[in-house]
Amino acid sequence: MMDLFEYTKNRIKDNEEIKNNKKLFYCEIREIMQEFILPCLVTNNFFDNNVFHGGTSLRILHGLKRYSEDLDFTMKENKISDFTWQPYINKIKSYGEKLGIKFDFKESKDKFGNVILRIKSDSILEMLDGKNIVPDEFTNKNNRKKISLKLETNYSVNTFKDEIKAVKYDTNYNIRIFDLPSLFAGKINAVLTREETNEETGKKERTDYGRDWYDLIWYIDKGIKPNYDFLSDKLDYKGPFKDNHIRADLDWVKNALLTRMQGLDFNIEKINKLGRSDD
Repeated sequence: MMDLFEYTKNRIKDNEEIKNNKKLFYCEIREIMQEFILPCLVTNNFFDNNVFHGGTSLRILHGLKRYSEDLDFTMKENKISDFTWQPYINKIKSYGEKLGIKFDFKESKDKFGNVILRIKSDSILEMLDGKNIVPDEFTNKNNRKKISLKLETNYSVNTFKDEIKAVKYDTNYNIRIFDLPSLFAGKINAVLTREETNEETGKKERTDYGRDWYDLIWYIDKGIKPNYDFLSDKLDYKGPFKDNHIRADLDWVKNALLTRMQGLDFNIEKINKLGRSDD
């Protein structure tokens, strides 16, 4: 069993940026929590039907240089109505107790049928408090906030491609993850369709996140080609392109992205600075 205090101390002791920036420090602690929660999901055959995707998968398994808050999954087969996080809550709780960590858990379903698990803890901060590793204001009881993260699984469309990736942590384990073309397709869909409801008007409005554009540039720089079948099905499933039966290809994507960029406050230097945050 790993010594979590030593592991955490060694992760941050030589990184002046993390040691002097509370937001980045909290991001690093959250990522450590993500890393030891993932192997807990391997039990109970979670990855037989659930596939890891999103920004956190890209960071942990492909070296994306920005933090990501959520652990996102989707199902290969539609078994969402029978799914509960409870077996994994028990596993995470048991493993955490061995490491000296206590968690708060809250399971819920949203209006789209996504099954969500929210986890909070300040135990790692408590471990570090008073140890002169980071400023006391980062960890002392009066100032610290619980680190939170979200796990979410759902079922929408299953024309993605997946693969098995080996992960080395306290133990070695395998997880199922979208392949890079499918991850890229998911990101293009997010860039083109992300919307939020305006609380005053009740209408859905375009939402742009710097992290989406940062990730998009990452895929383009890597020369990755998107899974166009998966992108087409995602566009047709939900959002402003729903039921338009678009069959996406390179030309369509280029034109759609150029249209999306109109009116965008696009600052490449600002986007590149997002490499160490989850904004």
